[in-house]
Amino acid sequence: MTSRHLDLGFASGLVRNLRRAGGTLDGSVKVGGTVSKPVAEGDAHLRRGLFEVVGQGVYEDVGLDAKFSPKEVVLDRLTGTVGMGTFSAILAASRKPLPGSANLDRMEFTGEIHLGDAESVRDRKVPGTDRPLSAGPVPIRQAAEQRADVSGEIDLFGDYTDSVLSLNAKIPDARIVIKQLPDKKLPSLKENPDVLLIHPGERPHPPGREPGDVEAEEQARKTATFRMHALLDLNHLYVKAADFEFPVESKMNFEYDARRPDGPTADGTVHIPQGSFNALGRRFIIDDAKIIETGGDPSNPELEIKALYDNPQAKVTITVAGTAKDPQLEMSSNPPMDQDQIAFFLATGRIQGRATQQGGGVDLSGAATSVVGGLLFGQVRKELADVLPVDVITIDTGAQGVSGASVGKYIGDRVFIGYRQRFTETPYENNVEGHLEYEFSRAVSAEMTYGDRTRDFSVLFTKDF
Repeated sequence: MTSRHLDLGFASGLVRNLRRAGGTLDGSVKVGGTVSKPVAEGDAHLRRGLFEVVGQGVYEDVGLDAKFSPKEVVLDRLTGTVGMGTFSAILAASRKPLPGSANLDRMEFTGEIHLGDAESVRDRKVPGTDRPLSAGPVPIRQAAEQRADVSGEIDLFGDYTDSVLSLNAKIPDARIVIKQLPDKKLPSLKENPDVLLIHPGERPHPPGREPGDVEAEEQARKTATFRMHALLDLNHLYVKAADFEFPVESKMNFEYDARRPDGPTADGTVHIPQGSFNALGRRFIIDDAKIIETGGDPSNPELEIKALYDNPQAKVTITVAGTAKDPQLEMSSNPPMDQDQIAFFLATGRIQGRATQQGGGVDLSGAATSVVGGLLFGQVRKELADVLPVDVITIDTGAQGVSGASVGKYIGDRVFIGYRQRFTETPYENNVEGHLEYEFSRAVSAEMTYGDRTRDFSVLFTKDF
């Protein structure tokens, strides 16, 4: 296969999520062997490549030099730009059977990935000029929204032998600046294993899938041979956002077996030796934090977190233990206070004892969006529910933090009185409002809202089907 100045514009839309493609490809590659074990020989060169990926942005000025031989594949250098971010990568893979081994298909590989550092712009110019290209962090997008900027280096090496991939990744230094977090957690697109369809004459199967497909997948899993052993060596990663910042170091082992449907397992520790985060309008200092994987579900590690809030009136220590799915949070202070008093102090900044029946001036506008801050707020809210004379305490969060808060009280079984305040301006909506509900019966109720911008009265009829 030979190409000379092949315009890649024809590939636009041919690949899923590839909206647009461009650039010129030159090369001559001869492919032999079998479908399962192809062997290539030759070289390929891409210049001024452009790839627009749905939801991820436009990758421009993409260049590539690759060489192929029966014993070696060398990706000499891959370079490109996305937004203001720059990146480059090199990869080499070669057939190297072990001494005395009959397995000639063993592959060894090494590689480097550079994001937003000096190596990512080495010998590169601004397109159309002679000016050196400046390095910039690579933007990370989700659903077309920028979530973070990433810069740093990743070194890779390992081998592939008898369907077993051994992968080692080392990150000597990297930096992540989080721009915004998702407003809400999206539900999983995978089917619920507890929901099955039952049709006469067919085996039970998940919705949207045929019984034959399910059986074929189960059989493929039973006969699968692929396994992976991965080691992550993270020397230093600095993470920064609007309401938290800390360095991270870690050594983690990952295991994956295609025959196991429960996915990969992890074993190791993520260590945060210091740092800080905002919660409830207070700045907490991370004394030490560890996230410990014990070889089980990676989404449910053990937690050992200790944070401090130092104030002239009191010093509060927050300790988080347990697991990610069942965290246990404890609060202590100097001078000593009980849990209710600590919660009231963190929320109001006062230590004059418990709240009166008239309530306290609780300022929720500074509550945190960070993970630990959200957990802390949940604990404080639970304690305040026992202290303040209300039945409902809720908060609304967004990308910029807490956007509003509300409190409410039930009077008997039929009447609910509530108060709501927004901390961010929203056009045509009340910044402050009072709310009254009265339930005439299970089906009929009335609601009245009185605010600084709008006032309304509604009668609602509800019927369950």
